[in-house]
Amino acid sequence: MPGAEFEILKDTPTTTVIDGHWGFGYVVAERAMNMTIEKAKSQNVAATTVHRQSHIGRLASYPLMGAEADMIAMITADSGRSAKGVVPFGGREKRLGTNPIAIAMPSNLDGPFFLDMATSAVAGGKVNLAKARGQNIPEGWILDKNGEPSTNPNDLGEGGAILPLGGDQGHKGYGLSSMVEIFSGILPGLGFGHDPSGRHNDGCFMAVFNLAAFRNVEDFKNEVAEFAQYLKNSETAPGFDEIYYPGELEYLSEQKKKAEGIFVEDTTWSELKILAEKYGINLSLETDLAPQPFCELLNRFNSRRVSVNYDIGNSAALGYDLFEELESYGKRITDIHIKDRVLGGGPVELGKGDSDFYAFFNKLKEFDYQGPFIMQAYRDEEGVEIFKKQLDWVKPYLNE
Repeated sequence: MPGAEFEILKDTPTTTVIDGHWGFGYVVAERAMNMTIEKAKSQNVAATTVHRQSHIGRLASYPLMGAEADMIAMITADSGRSAKGVVPFGGREKRLGTNPIAIAMPSNLDGPFFLDMATSAVAGGKVNLAKARGQNIPEGWILDKNGEPSTNPNDLGEGGAILPLGGDQGHKGYGLSSMVEIFSGILPGLGFGHDPSGRHNDGCFMAVFNLAAFRNVEDFKNEVAEFAQYLKNSETAPGFDEIYYPGELEYLSEQKKKAEGIFVEDTTWSELKILAEKYGINLSLETDLAPQPFCELLNRFNSRRVSVNYDIGNSAALGYDLFEELESYGKRITDIHIKDRVLGGGPVELGKGDSDFYAFFNKLKEFDYQGPFIMQAYRDEEGVEIFKKQLDWVKPYLNE
C-alpha cells in the first residue's frame, strides 16, 4: 500500500506493537528492527510485534541487522490469515504456514553466523524453483492432493501440501511451527487459521538482546568464531567434503553471485518480461536488466509518496538521476537512504564533482526537506574515514 501509515499501537521502553497498515513489508520490518535495536541498546532486551504488512522477504536480513550492531537478534514470521500450505504432523489438511525463524549471532568470522529456516520440510520458494527448472524434488517434502508422498513439484499447486520439518520425526517441526504461529500470529493480534477473505501478511515477532549486558563483546565474538572452527574441524562423514558453520553456505553463495552474477531460469525471465510489458518497462537481455529512471517507475505506479534509495557505486549504470527526482517530486519525498557500495570494490569518496549528488542536495535545501536522511557505508577503517568526509560535505545542505 503506497504511503501506508506506520502506526505504533503500544510502546514501552522495552516493547513495541506495530500496525503496518499493509505497507511494503521490507520497509516496515526494517524500521521495526531498527527501533528494537535502539531500545535494546538502552534497556538491554527489547521485543516487537508487527501485523498488517506485506511480504518481508528473506527473514535473516533483519536479525543480521542486530548482529552487526553487536546484538543477538531473532525473528519469527507467519502468513496471517491467507491460505495455509503445511499439514500438521499426522494430518493431510493444511493448517500452518511455512512459519520461518531466523537467529543471528555476532562473531568475528568472515561471514555471519546465523540460522534462517522454515519449520516446514521445505520453503515454498524451493518447490517453485524446482518447478521452474523442471526438476523433481526429494521425497518427504510434499504430499499430493490425495495425501500421498510426491516428488513432483507441480503437485503442490494442484491441491498438495508441504510436510512439517523432520520426516518421521515431524512432530518436532510441527511443534516448532506451532510456537512460531503463536509468536507471529496470535501474539500480534492476527489470529490463526485461514480466512478466505484474508490477505497475505507476514505477521512477525522480533527480539533483540544487548550482548554487552551478558559478556564482553569481543570475547564473545572471538569465542563464536572459535566454536565455528571447532565444528568445521570435525571429521567428515561419507559423502561430505567439508563442514560448514550455520550461515556459511549462504555467505559463500552470496560472494560467488556478486562475482559471477545470478542465474535466472527461462520461465522466471519470461514472467519478468510479461510484467515489464504490462507496466510499459523496457526489459531485454541487451539492456542487462538496467532499470528505467526511478522517476519513470514511480510515475507508472502513481506513487503519492517517494522514498529515494540511491546507490552511489551503481548510480550511473542504473540510470538514477537524483536531480530529476527532486524536481519531479519535491516535498513528496518522505525519506532518503544513501548507500555507498561498489560491487567488487571499496567505498567511493564523494566530492563536488558528483554533479547529480551535488545538485540534489542544493535542491534539497531549497525545498526545505524535513524528513529522515540515512547514509550507509562499509564498516572498515577506510569506509569509516570516507563516511566522515561524506557527512561533513553533506551537512551544509541539510537542516539540523
